[in-house]
Amino acid sequence: MRDTVKVAFVGAGAMTEQHCRVMGQMPMVELAGIASRTRAKAEQTAARHGIAVVADNVVDLFARTNADLVMVSVKELVLHEILRDAVRFPWVVFMEKPMGHRMDIAMSIRDMFAAAGKRGYVGLNRRYFDSTLRAQRILAEVAGPRHILVQDQQSIAAARQIGHPDDVAEHFMYANSIHTIDYIRNFGRGKVSAVVRDGEWQGADTFMQAASIRFSSGDTARYEAVWQGPGPWGCSINTKEVRLELRPLERLTVQRVGERTVTAVDIDPIDTDFKAGFHRQAKAVLDAVRGEPSDLPDVEEALRTMQLVHSIYGK
Repeated sequence: MRDTVKVAFVGAGAMTEQHCRVMGQMPMVELAGIASRTRAKAEQTAARHGIAVVADNVVDLFARTNADLVMVSVKELVLHEILRDAVRFPWVVFMEKPMGHRMDIAMSIRDMFAAAGKRGYVGLNRRYFDSTLRAQRILAEVAGPRHILVQDQQSIAAARQIGHPDDVAEHFMYANSIHTIDYIRNFGRGKVSAVVRDGEWQGADTFMQAASIRFSSGDTARYEAVWQGPGPWGCSINTKEVRLELRPLERLTVQRVGERTVTAVDIDPIDTDFKAGFHRQAKAVLDAVRGEPSDLPDVEEALRTMQLVHSIYGK
């Protein structure tokens, strides 16, 4: 493989802008090309980041760049179509979450990569927050079971108001709740062995969707989502020795047994210089491209979180 990693982008929205910013700071990386259905936006992004090639589609993008990596950040309803073209070429494919806005689409995407003999990757960037990684390091020193509490807030009406199509808004547990539900699997050890819902999903009439989760390790979790009402995102992890809380998710506080106060943990400023988690995630992406050890979530790992979403919502 070349010493320089050539990176191409599909999509010219806010997420591609963030990926361009961080990849443009990485050594031995060339921002090689971009394709978008909105060519004017692609041309503007290319001008801001010194990208030489603006292509008309995925096929044209690979032909003109011979890129090593393609980063796909597109609307949910066109993701499957874009990936169907992307898996045809010998580059590493990285896609922004969600891996499809419905369970059937996520499974189809997994099958698509398997049939092509390719290993695709998914941007679960909250795994790379400094707050998340520091919490993991603290927990690694603590024995015994963990209990994870994840609090979520969503709204079908709000999703529609900001421009999401009905099919995406009505499946917003996949399109957006995956941000919080992935914390359950990230902090819970072993395999999910049981999911018990408090009640059945009632669509736009749902106020609270909640479930209790058990892991093969003995860890437990609780998921609580307020729909059509206010509520902040948060994640806490309790053990007998320490309680950790991420609220907002980019921050971490610690309370140890016998203490009445919580202590805020200093967070790496790289998570404010760039979109939180993106700098570490970009390094993991590049490691995967170069064939080096990488903990970057692949499509199989992302599918397991999608399956947990399905178990919690039954939809």
